[in-house]
Amino acid sequence: FGLSDGEGCERFWHSISKLIAYLRVCRYYLRLHTIDSQVQHADRESLEKLATWLVRKWRQAEVKRTKALKAICESGRTQEFLQLQWEAQVKAQTKPMPRQSKNAGKNAVEEALRLRKSCDASRARVAQLDAILTDTNAPLYEVAEAELELERLRPKFKKALAEVSQKERLLGVEGKAQYRHLVSSPFLQARMNALTVKTRLREKLRARKFEFNRIERSFRRQQFNERKIVTHTEDSIKWHDPGIQRLARSYNELHKKMVDLVRTKRAPRNAVIPSEI
Repeated sequence: FGLSDGEGCERFWHSISKLIAYLRVCRYYLRLHTIDSQVQHADRESLEKLATWLVRKWRQAEVKRTKALKAICESGRTQEFLQLQWEAQVKAQTKPMPRQSKNAGKNAVEEALRLRKSCDASRARVAQLDAILTDTNAPLYEVAEAELELERLRPKFKKALAEVSQKERLLGVEGKAQYRHLVSSPFLQARMNALTVKTRLREKLRARKFEFNRIERSFRRQQFNERKIVTHTEDSIKWHDPGIQRLARSYNELHKKMVDLVRTKRAPRNAVIPSEI
């Protein structure tokens, strides 16, 4: 969130940047001696200002901490809930983004088949347990065990159904029970690669939104350090623009490919084409 001070190296290079012109023309050993002397001087200077630096950072941390505690109190959420949300956010933001692959369609179909088999097995077990509960001649201990197992199995079965439905929607063949013949489909390969590109594009746009939020906040606080961070953020936004545009073009190219496959009847029946960006 931009609260860590990780610019020590940049500050050091800035402190010795005034030596660039001189070091270009001096000799080798004189250059080493000059750099060594400047580093020792910077070290002594930073140690002399260490107490002031610690006080400033401590006060800034206290201000941030006070604002954070106030926001937590006003949110009305428990600390355990916020901790779980934080862990989920870290997990979501640090996981590697998906990549395009020639086998994306095949892998997606195989995963859907695996989920479908698991779902069918759970459905059969639920039906078997329901039969035990409705059987008037079943022993009481079997009925009790069936009730306990059903309480545990029904949520898993619903979750499996949701996963299968989601996977089939991603494949664009919703409602089909068997799709082994789609393993090598070029349409599914293009669709899954388009999903990968769209996911990467969404992550980049989300990061861009956070950067824009920092720029908007900077107009309320025109401090020098904040202004430097904003300058770096603006440069970062400009640097990321070509990558975002490239991902959008790549996604639209995959969209055109899927349209061509549907038009030439090389896509599965009732295939769903995602929207163009």
